[in-house]
Amino acid sequence: MTHVSADMAFYNVAASASTIKTFDGRVWKVKGVIGIEDGSGKKKHIAELYYHIASMRDRKSKTIAKRKNKSLPLVVMGK
Repeated sequence: MTHVSADMAFYNVAASASTIKTFDGRVWKVKGVIGIEDGSGKKKHIAELYYHIASMRDRKSKTIAKRKNKSLPLVVMGK
């Protein structure tokens, strides 16, 4: 995979991601602008989760964006 020189904006998360994984290891299913934590069912708005997102996957479980640490931008992954 190569990096594309584009950052993933908040609205792209809601439009593109099926699941997101946060730096604390939790996995959230994306339903519109709401994230639902696997297991507990806890709900949070994507805006609350955005800066904690380590990686995003699409409906085919392909990684579509990731970041190495919280201070870096969420980078779109290329083909």
